[in-house]
Order: sequence, then C-alpha cells, then structure tokens
Amino acid sequence: MLYQVIHQHTPEQCPANHEGRTEAMNNAINEAHESGAVKILSWLHNSPSHRIFFVIEAHKYEDVQIMFDSMRLWGAWEIIPVLDPNASRSVRHEGKVMKGLGLKK
Repeated sequence: MLYQVIHQHTPEQCPANHEGRTEAMNNAINEAHESGAVKILSWLHNSPSHRIFFVIEAHKYEDVQIMFDSMRLWGAWEIIPVLDPNASRSVRHEGKVMKGLGLKK
C-alpha cells in the first residue's frame, strides 16, 4: 500500500532551529526504512513553506504511523492512503489494454 505523508510545521517548530531534531528525524526515518517495515519512495522538502512530502510503501498503516511517532509534536502530520494511477490502471484494465494492442497475455 502507498501512503502520501505531508508534514507542516511553523518556523518556530522547524527541526533546523532545534539542536538534534534534524538528526533525530533522519535517524527515525532511516531506521524505519532499514527495518523493512516501510520503503521510502520519495522524500521532498519545500523549505520556505516548512513542508515535507513523503511517498511511502508499507503493508500496514501502523508501520507508517510508528515511523513518525517520535516527531508527532513537531507540527502537523497527515498520512493518506493513495494509489499509483498507472499501476492500478494497468492491473484493472490489463486484459483490455493487451487485447487492444493486439497482444496476448
């Protein structure tokens, strides 16, 4: 399952302004990724707006939530289940697409 995680904090809450927070955030994310419970597919920042965007693959929602547990008071976190439209489209319409292209499965 894919999850879009959006984090936003105020300038006052910014990990860059608090000693050890950036390192703690990086460590928690790396540990979760290395554990195999989650797979970080994308990690993007919009520094001027103090927002961070993740795309994460995990079997369980709980694993994603646990990954951010130590950081939950550092701002707002939104964890949204999402689908890759290309993947879901190809699975849902695989036979039709293959047949329409004149290919056999």
